[in-house]
Amino acid sequence: MEKIDILLRFAPNQTDQELDLAREYIKLASVINNTDVDSREKTIAIERLEESYMWAKKGLMSIEKESYEEDFFGDTI
Repeated sequence: MEKIDILLRFAPNQTDQELDLAREYIKLASVINNTDVDSREKTIAIERLEESYMWAKKGLMSIEKESYEEDFFGDTI
């Protein structure tokens, strides 16, 4: 897999937390990708890593939304 493919799979949004998260996922995907043999298992491992990244970003978005609502609305929600 080309380096650009890995970077596109783990593209961050704009927050600092997501940039840090993307950086760590890219490191891990690169380690997996740099194994000697291209295989189905390697492809699946990177796909599962991409899925994990998607859920981690979703979790960060939920935390940020809750924090925003608490700051904006206080205890009224």
